[in-house]
Amino acid sequence: MALPRFPNLAGRYAEGTYYPCLLPSTLFGFTVDCVWVFELYPKGPDLTTLVAASLFSKEQVARHDFAAKAERYYQRVDTIVPEDNEAVERQQQGLCLPVGLSGKFTHMETLCHAFDNWVLDQMVSS
Repeated sequence: MALPRFPNLAGRYAEGTYYPCLLPSTLFGFTVDCVWVFELYPKGPDLTTLVAASLFSKEQVARHDFAAKAERYYQRVDTIVPEDNEAVERQQQGLCLPVGLSGKFTHMETLCHAFDNWVLDQMVSS
C-alpha cells in the first residue's frame, strides 16, 4: 500500500477488497486505499475493448508525492490486465471447440451465475 487508507472504513470494507459487479459489463475493485473500475465494451462475438481506471480520493491526489505513489497502482493494473486477458482469450478459444460445451456452474462461479440470471431477467417480459 503506497497511499494512506481511506478514512472511516468499517467491517469487511476495512479488511480487504470488495468486487461488486454492475451488470452487464462493469466491475469495481474497492480496496482500502483506491478503487479500480473495469469497463467492457463488446465489439463483436470475439472482440471486447477493456477500459481500466484508477480512482483516488481528493486528499490522496493533493499529496506532493501522489504521482510517484500512484505509479505503483498503475503498474499493478498494467500487470494484471494482460494476465487476465490471456486467461480469458484461452477460455474463449476453449468454448469455441466442439468439446467446449458449457456445463454446470461450480460454487466458485457466483459472478457467472449472477450474470446468466441477469440476462434471463432482461429477456423475461413483465
